[in-house]
Amino acid sequence: MNGRGWPAPPAEVEVRRESVHLRHELVEVATMPRRSFAGWLGASGAVPLKADHVVWSVQLGALVLAIGDTCYRLTDESWRQVVLLV
Repeated sequence: MNGRGWPAPPAEVEVRRESVHLRHELVEVATMPRRSFAGWLGASGAVPLKADHVVWSVQLGALVLAIGDTCYRLTDESWRQVVLLV
């Protein structure tokens, strides 16, 4: 969902042994070390995490990612899936 609550184009998270890659509209927009991303998720996102063109944060109990000037709120199910994958 985007910041207005509208469905957004899907993002694809690829988890590799050492890294996590985020693609949006078929373009890779972020690569981050898997361990540091897992640690950030485990810390409940107290401080926003910047990775390349993406900023991950937790706002009002929702996982949010900003790509450029656009913010997307992940559904609770998507958030659970990211945590399980990483």
